Amino acid sequence: MENNNHQQPPQDNEQLKNFWSKEMEGDLDFKNHKFPITRIKRIMKFDPDVNMIAAEALILFSKACEMFIMDLTMRSWLHAQEIKRLTIQRFYIAAAVARTVIFDFLLDEELRFVAVSELGPRRLVRRRMQMGKMEETAEINMWIGC
Repeated sequence: MENNNHQQPPQDNEQLKNFWSKEMEGDLDFKNHKFPITRIKRIMKFDPDVNMIAAEALILFSKACEMFIMDLTMRSWLHAQEIKRLTIQRFYIAAAVARTVIFDFLLDEELRFVAVSELGPRRLVRRRMQMGKMEETAEINMWIGC
């Protein structure tokens, strides 16, 4: 099920490729963590099936969180620049989530934090939501940029 609303503008794609190619060329510093390992371990322990967690797994999750936040921030920044703004605000993050297929799992969460009245110019986005055994189409007003 391909959705055309998730396409990034071509210049954004190029900037993202350049950013990530530079990031991947750099050394992966696994000794310095930007996220507290103990907090990641505590979150992972919320799952009752998890008994023990290897130190390498914690370091990997820390690096994955860092890269996830960098990507979301970069996409939000590109959207803010596109509409000539210098500050990333929450609706720019919402727009980055709405534009990017890999962030679909955040759609319900970002709608909880971004009120519809704050969303500026809107487009109607149809999203399939699973509700138990029933599927229904929900129409959501969200700003996904121009």
